[in-house]
Amino acid sequence: MKNKYKLTILLTILLIILSCSVKLVSDYDAKTADKIIELSKRIDLFYLNLKEIQPEERLYQNVAEEYKLIEIEIRSLVLMNKIRPLNTESTQIAQQILDFWIEYKEKHKENNTYKDSLLNIHQKRFSRLFIAMAVAEEAKIDDQE
Repeated sequence: MKNKYKLTILLTILLIILSCSVKLVSDYDAKTADKIIELSKRIDLFYLNLKEIQPEERLYQNVAEEYKLIEIEIRSLVLMNKIRPLNTESTQIAQQILDFWIEYKEKHKENNTYKDSLLNIHQKRFSRLFIAMAVAEEAKIDDQE
């Protein structure tokens, strides 16, 4: 009888353990996924437009307003990620995007021009970061299944 009781307890504990799942990442959020793609396109367009202008004519004041509008959108993306629980990695990527955006904006403001070589490097960097963010968000779909 004692062995039967122990076996029942052991099986109950085993069933409880097997039925439990530990959630390590946040749920997929379609709004965030859409924002990632839209913001990526907007930044890509910003760089494509700058490439159309001769380097000596890429004055900061000509794009200062666009810098601010995009920065607001990036800050919004950071906030969207921060308020979601279990979303540390996506928040870090969004924060990196914001940090690079501010850094590049300040350099453009200081130099009052933007070199072709830097445009290409910076555009590719943002593209890689947005891809990482999009992939991380899409992976959360599989985590829910």
